[in-house]
Amino acid sequence: MKFDTILAIITQNNRPINTISMLFIILLAIHPAVCITVAAALPNVHATTYYPWAMIGHDSAHTGYENGTPAPRSYVSAWNATLSGIAFFSDSVVSNGVLYIGTADGNVYAINATTGAKIWNASFPTAFWTTPAVAENKVFIAGVNGMVYALNASTGVKIWNYTTAGPIGFSSPTVAEDKVFICSGDKCIYVLDINTGVKAWSKNMSYEIYTTPAVSDGKVYFATNYGRIYCYSSSNGAYQWVSTINISDPNSLVTTSPVVAGDKVFIGSYYYNKTYALNKDTDAKIWGYDTGAR
Repeated sequence: MKFDTILAIITQNNRPINTISMLFIILLAIHPAVCITVAAALPNVHATTYYPWAMIGHDSAHTGYENGTPAPRSYVSAWNATLSGIAFFSDSVVSNGVLYIGTADGNVYAINATTGAKIWNASFPTAFWTTPAVAENKVFIAGVNGMVYALNASTGVKIWNYTTAGPIGFSSPTVAEDKVFICSGDKCIYVLDINTGVKAWSKNMSYEIYTTPAVSDGKVYFATNYGRIYCYSSSNGAYQWVSTINISDPNSLVTTSPVVAGDKVFIGSYYYNKTYALNKDTDAKIWGYDTGAR
């Protein structure tokens, strides 16, 4: 039987540590033929304040940026925790001193980020490949069975679930404006009430959507396998724009997700080996950079 181990990393300096440090969790997924390493942010075990990293990319715009958090100078292993299954694509998130992660055998774990002690785990009849999101004492995670789950962050008890018509294997939930945004393999984006799971609105895009939506300033951005980026009102689903540039040929797999910062939306093109910056309000291309490789 194969197990997965989470190793917590703490900083060490040549003087007592009394400030906050941005540290790392390394997930070693041990498999007969594969070793997967995943990194996510974790505060210093000596810290008195935790810097949250509550969803994929840190925030609803997926900036991947935490203001004022210094990087570690060095590290040692602080603790390890054994999981029942592989954390295949699921990254860990940290909120209020608790680490949350999903596994391919259908478990969601809550682990004390300081000690590595398991707080709870909840089991479901699906694989979890997506990264959880945490908000308002709830953990949101989507399963390959097409279901979106909301769990009590303190106990792991299910609060609600919503069923889409397709598998959810790549798109992770984004939480913003008291809503959960998620894309499904049924070619739809869904927007759900954070407390009840009731659908606020949805759109069928005619092409599969494997990207994680980004939400910023009243708009939601995502890309489909048609090879274009779409922008809708996050509150009611009103159409705003579709990009005039292609990030891939139609019907090609698009898994790169948009990031919003300032007045721009950024996205990478695996198909064309480029990274693009677009005006987030008009879709006008500001620049494109050739990365030279995929």
